[in-house]
Amino acid sequence: FGRGSESIFGIQFTTNGGVNTTVAFNIINESGSVNSNNGIYIATANSNNTIIYSNKINTSTSSSHGIRVGGGVQRNWYVNISSNVINIGAGSGHGILLDALQKGNVTDNIITTSASSSNAIHLEYGTNDTIIANNTLKTTGATAYAVQIDAPQDATNNSIYNNVFNTTAKHVNIAGTTVNNFSTTLVAGTNIIGGSN
Repeated sequence: FGRGSESIFGIQFTTNGGVNTTVAFNIINESGSVNSNNGIYIATANSNNTIIYSNKINTSTSSSHGIRVGGGVQRNWYVNISSNVINIGAGSGHGILLDALQKGNVTDNIITTSASSSNAIHLEYGTNDTIIANNTLKTTGATAYAVQIDAPQDATNNSIYNNVFNTTAKHVNIAGTTVNNFSTTLVAGTNIIGGSN
């Protein structure tokens, strides 16, 4: 996809359209001249119990995200994002952007970004109580982090563990002041695993 003069999405749910929905085994390639697209976008509140599983997503325009959950302060509960392969090729696009996810799971994804300000996983707008585990996150652009936790509406009480981070910038960038748990397991241990994958 990628034609037209406004932002477009490979798969989008609005008006509670993602409740108890599974999005799986899709190949989504985003390209063209329009920026700010999303491979998979859960755009509204209450898209609860949604599973986003085993998709392949490639983006190549600025500010285009692989998977985006939430639309600012609206809440989505129990969304599970797992086993996706995401490649972000242009600046300011994130592999997974969590705007307002509550008690979700982001696990076993392979995410590569290759442009500046393109984070593998980006948390903002009060993404809380979410598990981010067993992901392989690689970034090669300037100011592109494996995990970015944003302010002013801070993400808090998330558990981030057993991930492989391979970045040219910092592995983690925390702009806010809230508490999140970084460890290799749910108990105390080495904070971050760097790797060459």
